[in-house]
Amino acid sequence: MAKGRGSGIAGAVAMAHFADKLHIDWQKIDRVESAVLLSLIGGGLTLCILAAAAYDIGRAFSVW
Repeated sequence: MAKGRGSGIAGAVAMAHFADKLHIDWQKIDRVESAVLLSLIGGGLTLCILAAAAYDIGRAFSVW
């Protein structure tokens, strides 16, 4: 038999008690996920704009 915190009835009661105390702020998690995704999308778009500008400037100077 395994001895430990999660074994037996005492472990199940302890886990149930912990689950009652656990508070997850889902709105904060949603805001953090939104901020991460928006910064990734914004960073990607910024990189595309800079790369397109560098490409256009490079082609303009190579023509001269």
